[in-house]
Amino acid sequence: MEESNYFKQIEAYETGKMSVDERKSFEQSLQTDEDLKVVYEAYQASKQVLDLLAYETLKELPDMDAKMVSISTRKWWLIAAGILFVVVAGMLWWQVNDKTPDLIADYYVAPLLDVERGEDLGDNKLFIDFYEENYSAVLQTIRQLNAPSLEQQLLLAHAYLKTERLQQAIDTYSTLVLTENEYTNVARWHRMLAYFELNQQQQAEAELKYFIDDTTNVFHEKALKLSEIQH
Repeated sequence: MEESNYFKQIEAYETGKMSVDERKSFEQSLQTDEDLKVVYEAYQASKQVLDLLAYETLKELPDMDAKMVSISTRKWWLIAAGILFVVVAGMLWWQVNDKTPDLIADYYVAPLLDVERGEDLGDNKLFIDFYEENYSAVLQTIRQLNAPSLEQQLLLAHAYLKTERLQQAIDTYSTLVLTENEYTNVARWHRMLAYFELNQQQQAEAELKYFIDDTTNVFHEKALKLSEIQH
């Protein structure tokens, strides 16, 4: 059912303007169409509020003609229901059409920690904290080091990324990208994700093109998929 028809069909259903077959079809749609169900439930809730307001109005104005109050209430109900429909329909449209991916969640590649290599972590609290996603502890530990190793710098950058400190993540990844090392490629990939998250499109697109053009790169396939989403 088209969103623009929801209000008309609900109003026809509520006011008895539907045929028997139309009512059956509408009631079946309520069972299968989640969006229609949400709008209809909101419609009913608003109607209950307005009915209560009408009741309170009648109590306060005992001499007013009940028919006039009913007509006035009907007008206010239509206005309120119309506003409600626009709001709810807008929310539903956003839910359906908001396809913006969570780049960090979808394209982040976790580093190969010692425990995943089959080794015992032992007393290496840094790797334990990172493996358990205790990123605040990771940040505190590495920032206290005088000369962190390349691997520790990568963990630091990832911790910044995971805690949405995106510019700090970019700066830390960049130190790994400056010189060719075993973490250069992965640092460049995650720096690209941070660029996208910060809407630094020029830098992000340049990095994405790099991974797309290099067909032998381990991130090539991911880059192609990301390119489809971004464009």
